[in-house]
Amino acid sequence: MCSVLFGSAMKFVGRSPLMALGAVAHVSLLVVLLLWEPHPDVPYVFFAISGLWGIGDAVWQTQVNDASLGLYNRTKPRVRGVINTLMTEETIKLYH
Repeated sequence: MCSVLFGSAMKFVGRSPLMALGAVAHVSLLVVLLLWEPHPDVPYVFFAISGLWGIGDAVWQTQVNDASLGLYNRTKPRVRGVINTLMTEETIKLYH
């Protein structure tokens, strides 16, 4: 959902502000995770952190993928397939 939103927003605000938003979101969450002490009485914080991390990750996935395709798609039309294949292989390696 956020990837679609940020993909559309890039047309209006550009790639750099969105990448900065993703970086700020991730750095802020890393600081929170370093300073925060989890407590079982407040489980909603776990969900808030994971949701915000997903928003930051949506920015990175959308913008980095678009930037790499923009650089290489003009010279090599098969780059999209190669990128998807590599991403799939790395995901399989990660979970198996």
